[in-house]
Amino acid sequence: MQKSIHLFLAASLGVLLSGCFMHTVIGDGMGKPSPDGRFTLAISSHGAPRKAYVDLTKKRIYVWVMTNVREKPETLFSGEYVFTGADLGWSTCWQSSQEVTVDFYDFGDKVSQYDAGKAGTASNHVATLSFVLDAATGKWSEKK
Repeated sequence: MQKSIHLFLAASLGVLLSGCFMHTVIGDGMGKPSPDGRFTLAISSHGAPRKAYVDLTKKRIYVWVMTNVREKPETLFSGEYVFTGADLGWSTCWQSSQEVTVDFYDFGDKVSQYDAGKAGTASNHVATLSFVLDAATGKWSEKK
């Protein structure tokens, strides 16, 4: 009995000391709709396992462009990207209903967007993605 208690305590301590295996997921909710309301671009950013999201690490970014239909939205584009950044944020700008650009930025290692916004700190550009609608197919693609 004594041996099994020690084994249980050692296993429990090992799990507690190993850290969190989860990662932070940040998203923009239901996304940002196009000017005409037909499409929505949504983003989800996944931080590195066992690291704070404000740490300068690789972030896995998922981007979707969907029809803006509540009953049965259709995904017209989905992409996965990896960027290195700290508290990675983004700004979505629709140039028209057929073209959209997303700028990704951070404020430096271990600096949160919230604190940087209060202090008026300038952001660092991390990456820019642009997407266009192919009128012939009705699908979206990354603009090169």
